[in-house]
Amino acid sequence: MIAPMRKLMQYKGFRFLRILIINLLILLCLMELLFIGYYYVIDQAYVSVPDKLASEKSSFDVEKQKTVACNKHNNILAPHPYLVFVHTSRPECRSFSNNTGHRGPEVPLVRRPDYYTVMILGGSVANQIFQFKSEEIRAYFQEKYPGRQVVILNGSLEGWKQPQQLFMLQMYGEVIDAAISIEGFNEMIFNYRQGYQLRFDTPFIPGYRKANPGFLSTRERVVIDISAWLFDVVNDNRVLRRSKAAYFISDTLRSALEHHISDHEAPTDSLEHLSRILPLPAEWGAEQKKQHALEQYLKYLSLMNATAKNFGIPLAVFLQPAPALHKPLSSEELNVVGDLAYRDDYQWFEQQLLAHKKNLPVISMLDVFASTPATIYKDGIHYHKESEGPTLIVNRIQQELNRRW
Repeated sequence: MIAPMRKLMQYKGFRFLRILIINLLILLCLMELLFIGYYYVIDQAYVSVPDKLASEKSSFDVEKQKTVACNKHNNILAPHPYLVFVHTSRPECRSFSNNTGHRGPEVPLVRRPDYYTVMILGGSVANQIFQFKSEEIRAYFQEKYPGRQVVILNGSLEGWKQPQQLFMLQMYGEVIDAAISIEGFNEMIFNYRQGYQLRFDTPFIPGYRKANPGFLSTRERVVIDISAWLFDVVNDNRVLRRSKAAYFISDTLRSALEHHISDHEAPTDSLEHLSRILPLPAEWGAEQKKQHALEQYLKYLSLMNATAKNFGIPLAVFLQPAPALHKPLSSEELNVVGDLAYRDDYQWFEQQLLAHKKNLPVISMLDVFASTPATIYKDGIHYHKESEGPTLIVNRIQQELNRRW
């Protein structure tokens, strides 16, 4: 009697377990379908989880304190004695930098007469143009100098602003034949967002902090470690990296952690240090501070111009476009470009700088997208690689160089 009862209980237990497993599988399938639909609506296309993870790895989102393992901007920054911060090589993340801390060819120690070497200077947009269009730029100069081997060097970096372009030109101007700087937005927007409280030449604070880990708090370091682990849990697992539900859970947890840091973790030590060594007088009004920023910008452009003349090389400084001015923004762009209240300040900077164009090699490209309604911007300033943006920028640069050089 006991043996048959035991077998019956075992059978009923197995049946219950089987039903439970089946229901869980159905629930997981339904949840997966739900998140596939959710991301299809959000992305307006089907984007696989590996592609979404790859996109996160390569994006520049340092201002939002995003922290994932490998190849993220804040994971590949290193301090520099003169340039504030540069890239550092991390082969395990497939991230490599050259002998100046940039992505691109090695910078030589002497100028070669059989080469024509051009350096691209600026911030993240200049770096995008180098990454996307260096071959087109090289072909343009190769046509102009057919008897020499043309090399395009990268002297730009995400978050850079004056005087970092000036320092690059001063440090390496003797080994190049020409320099093109794509700038203006960083020079204006960082001071604008700080309310012009600090000197114009204050470095980009998030990059400055992340290149100097001593400025990170214990809480920030813990968040970086946990967030990186959550990213790796999905990225390194063959099953989970195919699951939209797993990606949603990981992304939500990472975003919550990073949001907590961005809302509650002020850059106390570094900002206090910078406010002591790069302050503006507290009694100055907003307009006086903005005027001083303009004067400082003109100072650094004048020093760049003098440096280029000293080395006997041509220099062109292009003011880059921004979403707030001229371009008819698409619906996709309106969702990502953010606050455009800087419009008046940037236009004012452009007008004041162009008033000196007889003495300075300043060329405005703010209107380069004026006749382009198609989507170009993927965020507040950067371009989609496949869009018309990089091509239009390079075409305008070539047109202006044909007129001036």
